[in-house]
Amino acid sequence: MKRHWFCEFCNLDCCGNKGYLTISHFYGRRKESVRFDDDNCLVLCRKCHLYLENNKGEYTRIMMQKLGEKRFNVLTVRANTIKKRDDFMDEIIIKEMMKDND
Repeated sequence: MKRHWFCEFCNLDCCGNKGYLTISHFYGRRKESVRFDDDNCLVLCRKCHLYLENNKGEYTRIMMQKLGEKRFNVLTVRANTIKKRDDFMDEIIIKEMMKDND
């Protein structure tokens, strides 16, 4: 069961302060090929987001733990694969993802 409104790093319950949660992209948003990829993102409280952004070794360890070595390596290859921006397709993907959350 997926827990909502919790930091994926420290497990802080942010239900009472949902604005304290952020989405952290392991590979920056400029990497269009993985920009909307769930495997590239963590839901973090602001404190953990800042900590992991400044401690890439720890961030890498957490991502490998979350994904496993094979999925992490696939994410890395995809992140470093050039992809032309496709706003139309991105909109379709986002709409489908939002349906899954209903």
